[in-house]
Amino acid sequence: NWPIELRVDEDICWLRGFIQWWTDRGYDFPVRPEKHDFNRHAYEYATTEITANKQTTHFLWFNENEVVVGMTVKAYLAVSRNMASDGALELMNTWEGFIERFNAQAPLSVTGAWQTSKLWVQAEAQAVILNSTLVTLGISFGCVLLGVLVFTRSLHLAIIVMLNVFLI
Repeated sequence: NWPIELRVDEDICWLRGFIQWWTDRGYDFPVRPEKHDFNRHAYEYATTEITANKQTTHFLWFNENEVVVGMTVKAYLAVSRNMASDGALELMNTWEGFIERFNAQAPLSVTGAWQTSKLWVQAEAQAVILNSTLVTLGISFGCVLLGVLVFTRSLHLAIIVMLNVFLI
C-alpha cells in the first residue's frame, strides 16, 4: 500500500499478479533463493501472463541471461492533470522524498528506483515560464522607468508612462 501523502488512486504492479501466480502453485512468497530461481520464474511469468491488458514483459526488463534488471510500477494519482504548478511541485517533492527513503532502506539489489510524471514536467515548465515572464516584465518596466526618467528628468512622468505601458 502507498502512503496517503503520495495520493495514489490506483496502480499497476506486475508483482501482485506474480505473487498470486506463485502462491497458487503452492509456494511461499517471497521466493526463497535457496529453493527456487526467482529470475527463471519471473521470466516464465512475464512471458506467459498478462498484466493490465499488456504482456507482463512490458513492465519488466531482462538481460540476455533472463535476469530481472528493472521493472516499472505505474501509479495513477488522485489529482487533476490541470493541478496548479505549486501544488504539483509540492507533490513531486513528496514523491522524491519517498523514493529517496525507499532507496536508502532497500537492499543493494533493489536500489536505484526513480520516479517521473508528466505532471511534474508540466508543473516545472509552468513555474519556469511564470518566473521568466515576471523577470522579463520587471526588466521591461525598469527600462521604461529608467529611460523616461533619464530623458525627462521627471519621476512623476516616468511613473505615469510606466503605468501606461503596464496597462497596455
